[in-house]
Amino acid sequence: MRTTLAVLSFLLASNAWADLRSEVSQLSSKIANHSLESRLELDQLFSDLIAKAREAGNETLLRKLERLQVEAADWPSAHPFDPDLPIQHLRVAMDATADCENAIDISPGRSLHVGLSPSELWFRVVAPAPGSYAISSLGSTGDTELEVWRSCALRPGELFDRNDDFLGLQAVAAVAATRAGEHFYVRVKTDPGSAVHLNLVGGTYQISGRVTMDGVSTSQIYVGVRGETGAQSTTSIAADGSYQLTTYGDVRVRTGTYGGGFPISKHLMEAYPDVPCVSAGPTDIAGCNDPASMAVFTPLGAPYAGIDFHLVEGGRIVGTLVSERSGLPLAYAGVLSHQVGSGLTKYVETDTLGRYEIPGLPASAYVIEAQRAGYISQLHFQTNCDPSPCDPSLGTPVPVALGEGKRVDFALESSRRLIVTLTGLTPHRDVDVRVTAVDGTGGILARGRAGADGVANVEIDRAPGPFRFWANSYYVISQVYPSHLCDDLNCTDEVLLGGILNMPEEGLLQLTMPMSSRAPVRGRIVEAVTGNGVEYARVSFRRVGTAPTSTYDIVTDEQGYYDFANVVHPGQYFVHAGSGEHVDELYPEIVCQGPFQLWNCGEGTAITIPLGGLEGLDFELNRSATITGSLTESGQPYVGTSLTFALLDNDLISEGGGNSFSSTYELDDIIPGTYRLGLRSGYSTTPIYPMLYDAIYCDRPDDEQYPFENCPVGAGEVITLVSGEERTGVDFEIKSFNGRMVEVTRSDTGAPLAAIALDLWSTQGNWIAAVTTNAAGRARVTPYSVSFPGEFLLSTSNGLNFIDEVFDDIQCPEGSAFFGLCSLAGADLLSSTEIGPNAPPLRIRLSPRDSDVLMANGFEAQ
Repeated sequence: MRTTLAVLSFLLASNAWADLRSEVSQLSSKIANHSLESRLELDQLFSDLIAKAREAGNETLLRKLERLQVEAADWPSAHPFDPDLPIQHLRVAMDATADCENAIDISPGRSLHVGLSPSELWFRVVAPAPGSYAISSLGSTGDTELEVWRSCALRPGELFDRNDDFLGLQAVAAVAATRAGEHFYVRVKTDPGSAVHLNLVGGTYQISGRVTMDGVSTSQIYVGVRGETGAQSTTSIAADGSYQLTTYGDVRVRTGTYGGGFPISKHLMEAYPDVPCVSAGPTDIAGCNDPASMAVFTPLGAPYAGIDFHLVEGGRIVGTLVSERSGLPLAYAGVLSHQVGSGLTKYVETDTLGRYEIPGLPASAYVIEAQRAGYISQLHFQTNCDPSPCDPSLGTPVPVALGEGKRVDFALESSRRLIVTLTGLTPHRDVDVRVTAVDGTGGILARGRAGADGVANVEIDRAPGPFRFWANSYYVISQVYPSHLCDDLNCTDEVLLGGILNMPEEGLLQLTMPMSSRAPVRGRIVEAVTGNGVEYARVSFRRVGTAPTSTYDIVTDEQGYYDFANVVHPGQYFVHAGSGEHVDELYPEIVCQGPFQLWNCGEGTAITIPLGGLEGLDFELNRSATITGSLTESGQPYVGTSLTFALLDNDLISEGGGNSFSSTYELDDIIPGTYRLGLRSGYSTTPIYPMLYDAIYCDRPDDEQYPFENCPVGAGEVITLVSGEERTGVDFEIKSFNGRMVEVTRSDTGAPLAAIALDLWSTQGNWIAAVTTNAAGRARVTPYSVSFPGEFLLSTSNGLNFIDEVFDDIQCPEGSAFFGLCSLAGADLLSSTEIGPNAPPLRIRLSPRDSDVLMANGFEAQ
């Protein structure tokens, strides 16, 4: 990730847009599962890149960056309640402080997702009408608590509502607006770095009732609801058994407990009315029997009172788990009950004495499963699950009645556990251990993670015997136990060089294997002519047999040196060197046809990186060439959509190019050679006629044609570039074919008239839009800047003391058609498409109001 950040930062600083696009297109596969620090660093870099792309008008890169930033921040793309409702993604600084005065606005139906948020955020709700609303944090990645205040003063008595769902699932707070425009302020407390998802939903309502349990306290019982969209809410029960909760939409209601694996109530939980539940979670409707019998609560019948529950004692299953070999109790083992018929499960854990209890079960039959790391899972009665997972249909059902207890004990066999301790690893990095049979076939893959001390403990259950194993991780050399260092990242072909191991009778083998750091790879990138070091050049290593985008990358320092310490694993690699001002090469001296793209470099010679590393891997790069120039339309600086340049061979086949988003352009990093230079639109619908330098315009291509297919073969000025050349003054006068060029001049002198408004009208006489003439008296009417059908009417409007007109030859002495002072009757019907690259503009000649010939023809159409 740090190498990726360094490369993107360099490309951003050097305005290397083509290379940035190449890097960004490869980045989506690299952005997942990074630390919070890396994700924050990447998010900030994306923000810088987006700002620069927006400043430069680089729309293509801008769209890619915005999409990748969403992916990098792990942002959802759909509203959590309704995929048809809008969702808005926001970013705030991690060091942002709680500031009610700068609260983020949220409106009903809108879902806001704040990625990488601080621990406290403020939102503002402006009620569009009187009524009740729910504020929900469904979709957040961290536990949230909501507070609703009447103002930012936070005075006593202004706290309207507060909610923490207690279970870390979703907080819901209520807002009751008495008038339109009423303000409420919502404080969200969460875990730093998590994502806050806030939703404002109209139409909240209350459900209330009482929970009784034969006089037993209900202090650890919750009432929860869950809707079809995933909306959920919970509330605790008062000392007298009463409850009231706020919800929205269509929901079902149930009771439940929460104990992190240790259910704390022997009573049977149920959904309303009287539907028994197997699971304990108060919003787990799916954990109840017969969902079709549950009542569905809707806003139409709200509020609901008297939604009461009377909980009775359920069935229970108890027992112990011990080691089959030693007879010692197994603490913190998992026990599951599988309800026969429904498949619903309930999970508990054993205590330090190996005991367990599964309380609150509906009357039914259950298959009991026991499991613990290092042991073979087992179904009652004495049915080992090997291989895992267990198939409950193979177990012996245990019938349980309400208020009845049954005992089921387990003696688990060891799963022949192998524990490998790996040292010398990079802290906080994953490590893989692959165990194979003695002949090197088959295998079990286990994964661990190194701690801050660079040590990882990897456990493998049911290791075969006899066997061998090997390990690999970041920045260390792959190794076969006990000490064979592999020549490649994958040790499959070398595993037979390792030692043979057997599992002991007691079923536990613990081994330690120190790992070795990868040796450095060093070299220098210099200019071929001067011998000077090339600063910020990039060197990429691609292992033979991997994709061109799978590389190790590093950037040179100010003197052109690079030092790839502990990164490149021994093996065979293709090595690529490139710079934004030099011709890229694949070792040895193979010229690449595109910058920073290994797949454009042909086949090079693979270099072997030995175990001891490699020194003196140097490149001599020739300087590339540059072409600069200007873009004009009707003699004025071009302002429009993206345009694409193409470096063409004699057959007008593209050999590279670039893009321009302004009236000047620069094509850099060009391989020295002989070219023709072409210019076309940057989008699939081409608003300009393709052209070749100098001033050769080509017919418009069909949708299926190559952009320069209609250009004369051999046409265009030949441009020969040598190493290091900066060719200037290669200018283009473009001609658009979408839209019509209009030219407005004085009728008496022929001088161009600037700042004349050209009003466009539909064929029904409805005003559509307007454009204004430039200093040359010209303006283009194009469907890309205004929305109108293929035919239109045209009139002028000015404040320069000229007589406005309606095209063609209809003067408006009273004033313009825009102000209703001139009729459009008799106006010519105009097409919005030019008839060819050499078509003249529509010419309008306006007479001054002090002209002697008031009714002179002021229009001329050619």
